[in-house]
Amino acid sequence: MPPRSNRRQGTRRQRGDISQQHGVPFPVFNEEEVAIFKSLEPRHVTPPKWFDLNLHEQDARLNRRYGSVITGYIDSLSAGVLARNKSPGFREIMLEFITTFKEGVTGNLTYRLKGVEYELKENEVTRVLGIDGHGRVGEYDEGYDLGNFWNYLTGGRPGNFARLQASRIHDDEVYVAYKFIAHVILNKDESSVISKAELYALWCMMNGKPVRLVPLITSSLEYIIKSRTKQSPAYLAFGGLITMIARFHDIDLDDDDAEYPSEEFEITGRKVGNEWRVIPQNREEELPDSVMRTMSKRIKMLLMMEPGRGEE
Repeated sequence: MPPRSNRRQGTRRQRGDISQQHGVPFPVFNEEEVAIFKSLEPRHVTPPKWFDLNLHEQDARLNRRYGSVITGYIDSLSAGVLARNKSPGFREIMLEFITTFKEGVTGNLTYRLKGVEYELKENEVTRVLGIDGHGRVGEYDEGYDLGNFWNYLTGGRPGNFARLQASRIHDDEVYVAYKFIAHVILNKDESSVISKAELYALWCMMNGKPVRLVPLITSSLEYIIKSRTKQSPAYLAFGGLITMIARFHDIDLDDDDAEYPSEEFEITGRKVGNEWRVIPQNREEELPDSVMRTMSKRIKMLLMMEPGRGEE
């Protein structure tokens, strides 16, 4: 994180606040911001996700297999800070950030927190979040071919390139690496479908190529902002990331309102095809006995896997 002397100061806007007449708990200055807030307000807040590979002692072999490969992928993105980030989320701060968020033509981000307007350049955002700030955006590396890469990931299984299903990925390490990109970096709550930009980021991760992650994060935010229909995401999971930015600006946060990272999830050692079943640790009793008897090796991590993986 940049030293305090380099932290950007905000500008307080006082005139034109229409929040009270619209029931918005923070300052808003136009009808568009009101509309964005109203679309966000009903959505549930998902606690931030974090990445953990702490295994039981008897799982050392599995730890070596998964830990080294996945850690290598994470390191290739310079995303270790986000991988270990356990910052809580704050609902009102998150709603204000997303409601007022805008990306400039030069990649600068503007937003308000506690009624104060801030601006960060893309390279400042990368330092705050500890992520990779290099690589291409808007054009692919000359060695990248979407069709060839997707066929490699899926073992040549046919698929619709307009709707890339994550469950088709046959390699477990790559599958988990994608979940890391989706849930920890991009803060998606649902990740059964891979976007083409995410697929390219996955290719960069696997091939040691730099990729600019800030545009991917902002595109996730913009999707939430622009999706105001019944098909829009029902959950908001950007809390931890926005908390990191708020702390960078030395904003006081009330711990009583904190949403801490949710419980760890486990991928059990029972494999059905390419499926690793996932269950919350405190709900094992709800599994059928046949599944319980086969649970042995486990990888703990907060990455939700969609049902049906490996059943195609």
